[in-house]
Amino acid sequence: MPSTEEMSTGNLSAEYYLQTLDKRTQEAYTSKNITIPLKDEGEEVVIDAINDLPEDSSELCTLLQNEDCDKEYWLIVAKAYANQGKIQEAANVIRSALSAPVILDSTSDVQSMLHGFLAWLYLTKDSKEKDSLSVDLALTEKNTAISLDPSSESNLLIDAVLALTSKKQRDRKQNYEKETRIFDNLLKRFPTNCFALLGKAKIYFYRENYLSA
Repeated sequence: MPSTEEMSTGNLSAEYYLQTLDKRTQEAYTSKNITIPLKDEGEEVVIDAINDLPEDSSELCTLLQNEDCDKEYWLIVAKAYANQGKIQEAANVIRSALSAPVILDSTSDVQSMLHGFLAWLYLTKDSKEKDSLSVDLALTEKNTAISLDPSSESNLLIDAVLALTSKKQRDRKQNYEKETRIFDNLLKRFPTNCFALLGKAKIYFYRENYLSA
């Protein structure tokens, strides 16, 4: 079972969630190569995400913006940096995406997804560096994501996870009523969400109800 630290940062296998995606999107997110389509029909840039990922993400951000790339390509590039532990570069990619014209002209759910992803990145940064500023930034991005898409499964989840991992919650005993309510509502709509199930287990653990956990 993953540790509570792993669960708080969303560091779990993506295999369960990948099965909900179409085959092309699955391949894009699991491939070791990043393929970015160019405006010239049939042309593309292929980057080895393990060996050839630039140290500075700005070059790829410029390429993505110039080619009017959709959100999935921004997310794939950000994910590649995050997988290498380069959380700051991953966050830079998402912030650049949010200022790109094609994203600014997109629907609210697309923008919400990017803000939510950025919130998870900041939460991951806090877990690695114990940086309180990262928690504040994560809260800001989470609030923006929820305002844009209040019914999003991911947004509801990070709302509860952020509450559980805040320093105030860690430093004193709580009933965790708000967090329990969020996880329960999430599980009513998405009964097989393993993150929410682990969240409930974490609350039971904090309450020292080890059998239920």
